[in-house]
Amino acid sequence: MGEIRALVEKVARQDERINTLAVELGALRRWRDEFSMGLPAQVRQTVELELLRMSQADGEDA
Repeated sequence: MGEIRALVEKVARQDERINTLAVELGALRRWRDEFSMGLPAQVRQTVELELLRMSQADGEDA
């Protein structure tokens, strides 16, 4: 009977670890998705600001 209880406890600990890893994986996936969406937006914003700066500089030269 003690062996069965030990096996049940071992499986329960492994199940807890699997759940913890699943949560960590989910967080990593969310971070990846936010990064892959946020980076292009940041690049686009930087380009737009640079183009605005360049057009203002052209206007000052005229």
